[in-house]
Amino acid sequence: MNASPLQMVNCSFTEVRLSARPDAVDEDVNRIDFSVEPETFKRTKESQLEWIVLVRVKIAAAANAKPGYTGEVEAIGTFDVNAAWPPDKIEQLVFVNGAGMVYGAIRELVCNITSRGLWRMLTLPSYSFLSHYQEKMEKESALGHANAQPATGPQDSAIPPVTERKAA
Repeated sequence: MNASPLQMVNCSFTEVRLSARPDAVDEDVNRIDFSVEPETFKRTKESQLEWIVLVRVKIAAAANAKPGYTGEVEAIGTFDVNAAWPPDKIEQLVFVNGAGMVYGAIRELVCNITSRGLWRMLTLPSYSFLSHYQEKMEKESALGHANAQPATGPQDSAIPPVTERKAA
């Protein structure tokens, strides 16, 4: 088996708010504008191999459109990185691939919920997080933080360290 160097440990939805619009127009059902906001954090200061990825998706009506659904969904994923992965490539792996996995879970949830709604199922477009990562690196470089360490998550996090989790 050729396992990925990035393994999702858990994915949880922290906010789910989707509203069916009673005034939607059939032709506009999927005419949406959406924004995606990814964030990554090391789970602890000590480990480069344990990460948290948060993704928030905001769904709004496109200009002059009355889509079937609007709202916001936020999910948080916890990830482990294989110790053999090059240390200088870990943050990019987590940011791009981890955010992609969490976004995929959000897409699936939106499909599942809206498939039972008043209008046709809403399928969010596929999305790449590479440009988000490149923008983040450019901002850090411009600020003189090219070697800045990624933020760590809250130390009183409700997500236990890998060693404290039990297999299901």
